[in-house]
Amino acid sequence: MRGVKPGRPEKSRRIFRRYGAGAPLYREKCEASAANGYEGFMLA
Repeated sequence: MRGVKPGRPEKSRRIFRRYGAGAPLYREKCEASAANGYEGFMLA
């Protein structure tokens, strides 16, 4: 979710985005990413 920004009416509501391909495919992609050392992510 994104935060609410006071003073910006176009940004004054929270937005929830979900992965539309379904949970099994999402989990598969997460596991593949973890197995590859989170390739493509910048971890702090």
